[in-house]
Amino acid sequence: MGIDVSPNKVVTFNATHNRLVNTNIEQIPMEHEITGCKISCIFQRRKSSSGDGNPLIYALKGKDGYSISRRELTKFLGSFYVLLEKILGQKSADIIVPMPSSHPIALIIARRIARRMNNQVLILNNLFQKKTIDEVSSELEDLLQNSLLSKKECRSIEQLIARLGKVKGKMFSMKNVDIKSRAYINPLKLSLHSPEISMTLLRIIVVDDLVASGSTLSAAVNLLRELYPNAHIEGICLFSKL
Repeated sequence: MGIDVSPNKVVTFNATHNRLVNTNIEQIPMEHEITGCKISCIFQRRKSSSGDGNPLIYALKGKDGYSISRRELTKFLGSFYVLLEKILGQKSADIIVPMPSSHPIALIIARRIARRMNNQVLILNNLFQKKTIDEVSSELEDLLQNSLLSKKECRSIEQLIARLGKVKGKMFSMKNVDIKSRAYINPLKLSLHSPEISMTLLRIIVVDDLVASGSTLSAAVNLLRELYPNAHIEGICLFSKL
């Protein structure tokens, strides 16, 4: 159960193969470990000669000219719910944290998870904020003052700062950074309204739409550990790493 992509970038469901995205309900959902946190993925991205599964996430977000009809989208729902149920199993949570995005995919999934848990869970939709390009560039400038960095690392950071200076817009996005350079960046900050929750063991599920390098999820997990040191944290993503 994969996808086809037409020459004009229209994405459609295809039940006869698993190319680009594997949505087969017989599969065991893929898991990744990021910063010691288990991340379970509903659909598995797959490489092929024609792409890597990104067309579906692009179509869901209406990006780069890709599109998908509502009728085609509904064909993925059966697999989505079966695989999500496999992931959730007997899991429970106190808090669900969707990752910040201009597109509501993570929030929609968070609400589906909360509904599955009979809504006995708090969704913190605005716990994280994306940093601005100026904030990230300033932190990279500070990092350059670290005498422990090699000359090669310093050159990489200087080049990254120069590239960010050419990016249009105000808010920072990891898509503007190559994977090798993402280790230097913490793209998230806590909002000014981070709630204080007094529980002995807090169970948190972080929700995102896609695992790429894992840098953004890693930043989120680290911020949550600072905010809630005794929390047990897991993650659920719509799409896996390649």
